[in-house]
Amino acid sequence: MAAASIVRAALQQVYASKRVQCVVSLSGGGGSAVGEILGTAGASSTLLEVLVPYHRQSMVDYLHVPAPELEAMGFSSKDVAELMGKRALEHGRRLVPLAEAASCIGIGCAAAIVSAEPRRGSHRAFLSLHTADSVHNFKLEMEKGARSRKEEDECVGHLIVLALAKAAGLEADIQASLRQLCTVHAGDALTEDSSPPTTSTFLVPDGPTSTVAYLSTSTAPLKDMPWHRLLVIPGSFNPMHAGHTELAATARATLAATEAAPRDILFELSVKNADKGTVGMAALQARVTDIVSTHGASVVLSNASLFLEKAALFPKCAFVIGADTAVRLLDVKYYGGDVAGLFAALATIAARECSFVVAGRDVGGVFVSAEDVVAQVPAPFRSIFVPLSESQFRKDISSTQLRAQPKSVL
Repeated sequence: MAAASIVRAALQQVYASKRVQCVVSLSGGGGSAVGEILGTAGASSTLLEVLVPYHRQSMVDYLHVPAPELEAMGFSSKDVAELMGKRALEHGRRLVPLAEAASCIGIGCAAAIVSAEPRRGSHRAFLSLHTADSVHNFKLEMEKGARSRKEEDECVGHLIVLALAKAAGLEADIQASLRQLCTVHAGDALTEDSSPPTTSTFLVPDGPTSTVAYLSTSTAPLKDMPWHRLLVIPGSFNPMHAGHTELAATARATLAATEAAPRDILFELSVKNADKGTVGMAALQARVTDIVSTHGASVVLSNASLFLEKAALFPKCAFVIGADTAVRLLDVKYYGGDVAGLFAALATIAARECSFVVAGRDVGGVFVSAEDVVAQVPAPFRSIFVPLSESQFRKDISSTQLRAQPKSVL
C-alpha cells in the first residue's frame, strides 16, 4: 500500500475512534502531517489546534523557558520535545469542556532535517506524546543523504501520525505500517520509550501549586490541569450532601444569567485547611470516592488553604462559599492582623479575575444572610462578590450535623 494510503487510512481510524483530542506543536519539520490531518475528512473530531513555534524567540515565548536554557538543551532535542508536548497538552485542556479533559493529548515534535547549509549533526526528530496518564517518547534518526528536505519532512509527518495512532489505541498492524514508513532506509532508526501509566489508584498533590483532579468522566487522575473559568466549590465534604450540590447548581444558574455560557462545576478539597488542619490519606480517598462515585461530580485536590493561594491556582474562576466562610475571608487575622494585608489580598484575587458567589448560612441557630456579609466587603472589591438571597438558596444542613447523626440514620 502506498504511503499516502497508509497515512490516510490511519487518520480515518483515529477520527472514527473519537478517543482523543489533540494539540500538535512542531518545529523544524513535520509540517506535511498538518496537510494530511486537515486533508482527511473528520479532523474536527480529533484536532484542536496546530502550533508551530518555528523562530527561536517564538519557541522561547511558547515554552516560557529562557533562551540560554533552550540553547543548552538544543532546539531539536528530547528535552525540548517533552516541553512542547507538555505545553500542548496543557493548551488542549484549556480548549475543551472539563468533562473532555481526560481525552486530550499533546504532541511535541522537534526536528532537524535537510537545510540550505549541510548539517554537521544527524538528521533527526524527537517526538513526545503526553496523555492523561503517561508520556511516550520517540526518537527518529534518518539516514543522511537518503532523502530530500521534502521527503524528510514527510517522514517526520509519518511519525506524528504514528503518535496519533498510538494515542488512539489503533491496532498493532496499523502502527507497524507507520513505523515502516519512518524507517525505509538502512540507516534509519526509530526508538521509543515510555513512562509507565500511573500505577497508584489514588494520587495527591505533591507541591504547593500542584493539583490532582478526579473527574466523573475519567478513570485516570489528572495532574496539574490548567484551571480557568470554572465554578469552584471549596469545602471539606465530610461528608458531601445535597446542600453542596444544590448550592453549586443555584450559583451556576445565577452566573449563567449574566455570562455568555454556563461554567463547569468543580468541587475543591484542600489537603491542608487553614482551620481544620491536614486531612489524612484514607479520609481523602473516601471523600473523593463519595464525590465522584456517589454524587457523580468532579473534584480537585490542592494544597491551597487560603483563597489568595486558590486564586493563583484557579484564575478567572468563581468560588462558591457560605456566609460563614466569607466572614473568615474578610477576617484580618488571616492577613497578619493587618487591614492593608486584607486589601492587598483582595486586590490580588481581583487582578486574577476571580470572584465569589456567597450563600446565606445558619450559624449556631442564626441565619447569616449573604447580603449582610457582602455589605462588609471593602467598597473597592464589593463588585467581585455576588450574594445569593435567602429566596434563591437556603438549605439548613451541614456536614457536622450529618456526622453527629447515628449511622443508621445516615
